[in-house]
Amino acid sequence: MQHALDVLEYDLILARLADHCQSELAMMLAEELRPSFDPAETTTLQQESEEASDLLSLEQLPSLQPIRDLTIATTKASKGATLEGIELHRIGEALAAARAPR
Repeated sequence: MQHALDVLEYDLILARLADHCQSELAMMLAEELRPSFDPAETTTLQQESEEASDLLSLEQLPSLQPIRDLTIATTKASKGATLEGIELHRIGEALAAARAPR
């Protein structure tokens, strides 16, 4: 499969996609995308793509720029650890971006 990805210049496609991402987390996720051959997974991914396309057609979208990778903070919190102030601040920014008027 790697040969096919090289012929298609898949890494360049992912780089172009990452250039359109508003957040660091989205960029990382875009760069990690890989083709799937599992029918159930491809169906789910196509549905997600359709939902994203529908959202993009809206007149006003909230900025996703404040959303950062909160994996470490949420993992800590799920284990009962106390979060630092900056972690709480970043979670607050993400929640505010999610609640922004559409």
